[in-house]
Amino acid sequence: MLFDFLLDTYETERLKTLSVWSTFADQDLEFRPAQRIRTPREHMVHQCVSEDAWMKNMLGIDTGKPALPQTETRLDFIAHYADLSQQRLSALREKPEEWWREMTKFFEVERARSWIMLRRLTHSAHHRAQLVVYLRLLNHSVYSTYGPTADTGGLPANKAPTIYRPYDGEGPELPGPVGNVTERPTTAPVKRSLQRAAVRLREGEATLSAWQMVIDSPASFAATAHSSDGRRSSSRSCIRVSMCRRMNRRSNYNSWGRARLRRAELRDSARRSRALRFRPRYV
Repeated sequence: MLFDFLLDTYETERLKTLSVWSTFADQDLEFRPAQRIRTPREHMVHQCVSEDAWMKNMLGIDTGKPALPQTETRLDFIAHYADLSQQRLSALREKPEEWWREMTKFFEVERARSWIMLRRLTHSAHHRAQLVVYLRLLNHSVYSTYGPTADTGGLPANKAPTIYRPYDGEGPELPGPVGNVTERPTTAPVKRSLQRAAVRLREGEATLSAWQMVIDSPASFAATAHSSDGRRSSSRSCIRVSMCRRMNRRSNYNSWGRARLRRAELRDSARRSRALRFRPRYV
């Protein structure tokens, strides 16, 4: 069938999701890296509830079981999602090719079932990638998802192997990095901050956030530079001074621009008044 590739992908994607879940420890489920970020437990809840709703309401695939396990432990989430996703896969494999081409409701619009299934796969992969970042923050080993990781050997150019972790057992021992693990290695590790710098203009947030990460880098402590008055200071101070000066210039420019626009409006208003006052009258 033409759409078998969607089912083959779903079969492997569910295993990848379960593998990532199994890498967490029980005490990690309440880990929240930032205030507005889901915990691993909340990610598992969202995956189960979201996929259940998509399958039922958009694709008409109903397992007849609740979306969530009775007890929300790591092992229960893994066992429950493994069972339900396998049943959904079996039901989807029975659908003919014409069924995948038919249009159905996707929130507020109409889409083909094959299109919805593709979006479901990317939606799950998106949240799974977020959990992989959590594993790094928690200092856990990261097994392969689509290829080698730093823990399985690094770059494919260094002949790093792809090593998967089975979700229902212990994963194999990982060899660790061999050579550089990125295409652009740095000489010193960078500790990036999750805190944004205070900003005075909304459009400056992205730039200031990037500068804040540079400020929090250990390399910025060692580097030095000269300030505008000739005194020697750290690059951290210079970056902060530059950041403040740029924001002040932008703020002053905006204030000057608003004042200039207001003066132009007043001049135009005065000209219109004079034109109306002294226009000739014809009788």
